[in-house]
Amino acid sequence: MTADKQITRKKFFRYSFYLLTFPLIYLWAKLIEERESLIDTKKLIKIPLDLPNGASVYDDVLIYKQYDLLKIFSASCTHLGCKINKIDSGNFVCPCHGSKYLFNGEVSEGPAYKSLKQLDYKIDQKEKVILVEINGKV
Repeated sequence: MTADKQITRKKFFRYSFYLLTFPLIYLWAKLIEERESLIDTKKLIKIPLDLPNGASVYDDVLIYKQYDLLKIFSASCTHLGCKINKIDSGNFVCPCHGSKYLFNGEVSEGPAYKSLKQLDYKIDQKEKVILVEINGKV
């Protein structure tokens, strides 16, 4: 090779930078796009209107019903997001780290320190269901 056709160190690093940067930017954009699609996901849960009184776990929500009082919470633990799927000794219990929540959504035992997220709902008398819309993954 002649001296005029040799690549300089400066050009080598510049080309290497471009070759590595563009794929990384592309991958970063794809990750952000995937994350946003998870966040925007909405799920409609239909709960039978004839629920018994007391606490229950239904799909991705926690329900507390006492005659006309109805409270619906996200089943996502406020500690690390595990799905709460158990009721024990008057508490909703997270299976991952043992956080316990009272039936009003407040923490009764940690490591969680935030209350459960209470969800809005609508009652459809025609279909005899309670409609709850949740965002994202639970």
